[in-house]
Amino acid sequence: MNTPNNLKDLYIKRRMTISEIARLFGVCSKTVSKWLRKNNLHYWQRNWGDKPRQPSLNQLRILYFKEGKSQLHISRLFHVSQVTVSHWIKNLGIPSGKNARHRLSATKRPTTLDIAWAAGFIEGEGSFVRKKVTAVQVNPQPVEKLKELFGGSLTYRTRVKPRQPYYRWQIHGARALGFAFTIYPFLSDKRKNQLRKELLCKVRRPD
Repeated sequence: MNTPNNLKDLYIKRRMTISEIARLFGVCSKTVSKWLRKNNLHYWQRNWGDKPRQPSLNQLRILYFKEGKSQLHISRLFHVSQVTVSHWIKNLGIPSGKNARHRLSATKRPTTLDIAWAAGFIEGEGSFVRKKVTAVQVNPQPVEKLKELFGGSLTYRTRVKPRQPYYRWQIHGARALGFAFTIYPFLSDKRKNQLRKELLCKVRRPD
């Protein structure tokens, strides 16, 4: 079957879905998708016209690193393909890949007071599991401070039940071991034992 002359009107102006167009012409969805590709019709044209709206460098950094959104999530926010988001990130020089967010270093040198604060916060709110330190908070300020002082990753998530947003700071590997050695003197005996078991099992314990 040839491409219908009113395909653009149906898909862009009337905003019909691929399934609805397929039922209208008695064809499968794959056929409609081929028609759209052949006529260079894209989903984002239904919202913005001829060009996808590219976010600024700062917007992408906030979404990708601070809020921890995936490329797929960002593509849905801007109504573009995941490949397009990947090109944006690459062209703007933003590090990507599986461990990109974990490679971010600290931006501020911690003082003794900062280290004592971090130890107290981790004492009550943190967890040590398999050479990884994690802290979860509804309030982003404490975990943002941890990231600023010790690096690691900060992701934004939402619980399913109850539906409540929260922030998770996470550090692992060699950086987690360094963090553990740093806060060790300020921890309680119970936390020290847990830390030795989970993080320092193969490393000589500090005096």
